[in-house]
Amino acid sequence: MLNIIVGICLLSLGIGGVLTNWWAIIDFITVVIPLVLVVLGVLSILSGLGSRKARQMTGAKRSG
Repeated sequence: MLNIIVGICLLSLGIGGVLTNWWAIIDFITVVIPLVLVVLGVLSILSGLGSRKARQMTGAKRSG
């Protein structure tokens, strides 16, 4: 029961903070989205290079 009461209090404080500082959340999102896109792009490139290298290694084993 205590956990529920504390959770409701924290939820109320969190919602109040979001409503008071909504502009900060928008600023945060405008920074986070490009960073996430950069990280996903790098991971995609590395994944593509890794699969290409694995394919070349498999092809070399078959022909050799």
